[in-house]
Amino acid sequence: MARVVLLFTFYFLLVTFYAQQTPQYTQFMLNNYGMNPAACGTSNNRVEALVGIRRQWIGFDNMPVTSFFNFNTYFGKKGGGFNRGWHGLGAYWQGDRMGTIIKTDDFYASYTYLMRMTRKGFIAFGMAAGARRYGFRINDITDPVLTAKNVWLYPDFIPGVKLWNSKWTFDLSVKQVYKFNAKQGGNMIGSPTKLPSHLYFSAAHKWWARSYLLVVQSLHMKYTFSSLPSFDYNML
Repeated sequence: MARVVLLFTFYFLLVTFYAQQTPQYTQFMLNNYGMNPAACGTSNNRVEALVGIRRQWIGFDNMPVTSFFNFNTYFGKKGGGFNRGWHGLGAYWQGDRMGTIIKTDDFYASYTYLMRMTRKGFIAFGMAAGARRYGFRINDITDPVLTAKNVWLYPDFIPGVKLWNSKWTFDLSVKQVYKFNAKQGGNMIGSPTKLPSHLYFSAAHKWWARSYLLVVQSLHMKYTFSSLPSFDYNML
């Protein structure tokens, strides 16, 4: 177990990051598995499915739209002894449309290993693997660089780790680990463009405001290591 922990720790320390091409959710607490594959199998429900859609700039033509669908389950969960793990499996699709210019589709499948660390604490290691389809199309007759349609299909991997107990939850994941070099036709100006990795970290706390009222607060950070990090705060 110590070797597994060290392996994931060194991975997150050694990965280098470089702009922002992955969708960002303000209601991130409602889509934990979509943010971190290590969340797969942590629900009390044997099977969990989630679908969502976000529309921006309502009333405008070609408004940005982000959609997603995911499901996950677990198996092998027996008893509650220390160092006794169980497994999680899941799949995820996400589509992002920014007018007629940029269209992306992400497809992932994931595996997670979960185990009890202490009497009340748990840890999970997850890895999602799949592919991203990134399309860019714009027609500007005044700029030869922006007159072609470019579509790229490339692999992607998302490692993640999750720590939690009855009151606290901590999530850490990296998206777009495979830093694909996007080239425009004929190696024109601006080619290649390297798609950067994105680091996600969130911390959540649950507490009872009243005997009938459970409050969950969470802070989420997204960082590309090439600009200032962005933060979101949620309370349910």
